[in-house]
Amino acid sequence: MITAAQYQHQLSELSLDILDMALTSKTEAQEALPKIIAVQNQLQQIEQGINLELHVMRSQYQARIAGAEAGGSSRIMVSAKRRIGSSQRANEEARLTAERDEKVAPFQDLKSKVAELLVKAGGARDAAEKLAG
Repeated sequence: MITAAQYQHQLSELSLDILDMALTSKTEAQEALPKIIAVQNQLQQIEQGINLELHVMRSQYQARIAGAEAGGSSRIMVSAKRRIGSSQRANEEARLTAERDEKVAPFQDLKSKVAELLVKAGGARDAAEKLAG
């Protein structure tokens, strides 16, 4: 599992300045186009990784929450193996939901940032392709 900090580090290592370059000539556009495409591909890979991490996390918590709903969570079982009350199951579900949301939030923030960068990269690529002719 890759952490949100590791994805953030990958983003910081990208040469995103190429997306902000003002291309004025056909030669500049031809030189910049492969770099823009490379950045776009790297952003897409990062986005795919983030989506996979989010899917895995949500699936894991979905199973844990389903277990809590059924009263099968080891955390809410009493020593005599009796299931405990619905309010305690609801509390466990709420705790798991809050825990999931806390772990998912940094990935969602990164996903939004990557999506914005992909839009920017797409625009830069379109502009470079038009100018490169």
